[in-house]
Amino acid sequence: MGMTTNAQITIAKPAAEVFRWLIEPEKLTAWAGGPGLMPADPAALHSGFETSGPIPALAGDAHMRIENWNPPLGFAVTMTYAGGDATTTYTLTESGGTTTLSSSSDSDWGKPDLSELEKQMAQQSPEIQAAMHHAIDLMNSQVGSGAYDATAQQGMQAALEQSLAKLKSLAEAA
Repeated sequence: MGMTTNAQITIAKPAAEVFRWLIEPEKLTAWAGGPGLMPADPAALHSGFETSGPIPALAGDAHMRIENWNPPLGFAVTMTYAGGDATTTYTLTESGGTTTLSSSSDSDWGKPDLSELEKQMAQQSPEIQAAMHHAIDLMNSQVGSGAYDATAQQGMQAALEQSLAKLKSLAEAA
């Protein structure tokens, strides 16, 4: 178990309409800035669906697997990337045409690709190389032990809440 974030928001739309914002590429692009790894035709989605491809925010490729598929009441998805993974669960509950969307995520951090940094380090003095290697070792230790989670928790939680607020605004305006 890694860093967890949880948030909930009420959207004045039926669950089926809100659900579309979580899976349709055009709606995902408006909400999240890109379609992620969702297929062009969401009808292809099902429990066990898998795909891989580039994720700009990760500066690399990721593998996506739908763990649980229950439209329009929710789904769980695991994204696996270099050195880590994140499982996010979306649950939708509808009452009187209004939907409560809950999102929870458990993220294990990946290690960044430091190949370019290492090329630059090789051109530095031995003292600077040693200091930079020490900093990298410390970072890897913090990520590996989960200590980094505590420093990132507040920012990730705030980002999730802001993201759901944007989704609410877009969905209700549609």
